[in-house]
Amino acid sequence: MAESNWTLTKWADRTYVDDLMVTPELVGGAAQGYTVHKRRLRGGPSDGVDVVHIDNGTLSFDVLPTRGMNIWKAWIGGQPIGWNSPVRGPVNPAFVPLADPSGLGWLDGFDELLSRCGLESNGAPEFDGQQLKYGLHGRISNTPAHQVDLRVDGDRGEITLVGIVDETRFQFSKLRLFSTITTTVGEPIIRIRDTIQNLSASQVEIQLLYHVNFGPPLL
Repeated sequence: MAESNWTLTKWADRTYVDDLMVTPELVGGAAQGYTVHKRRLRGGPSDGVDVVHIDNGTLSFDVLPTRGMNIWKAWIGGQPIGWNSPVRGPVNPAFVPLADPSGLGWLDGFDELLSRCGLESNGAPEFDGQQLKYGLHGRISNTPAHQVDLRVDGDRGEITLVGIVDETRFQFSKLRLFSTITTTVGEPIIRIRDTIQNLSASQVEIQLLYHVNFGPPLL
């Protein structure tokens, strides 16, 4: 069976792969015409952002482990799917002022095709008197994954990227996102399966919204 696995990031043992190119020649098997390229961006507000570019021969897309496993952009046959944000991203979360008193700091990093909103809150800013309680759309989209694994099945032509993102605060919520993003060679489909785990012994409320954004030329 032609299957290969790579750990791209694992904070627990300080594993980190700066640059990796995966092709059918490296994996073996019958599936052809795909590539996976993991790299780190440099310069401007994107400095330090990890991007995993997956091209299955028909559909290509960019996953951002640094931004909660969001999907930045996608293309089919060179045709872009997404929208044109005035924000020049992808933006490193370090440059997104989530604690802005207006509660709208999240917008400073918003330019993705798919952004997750959550996990403790997912909607409009919420205030306790004059004090900001929850910012717009929560924190998960501006939290880096602490573990990222890539699996390529060269026989089935299946490419899977798995990321683990923790949204935690001492004495407050302890939530974990397991995100599995899968595509198959030659298919115009991205499959996303997310699981949320409560790491605390106490019950908590969990919210998750998928902000999917389209624009020209699709619309």
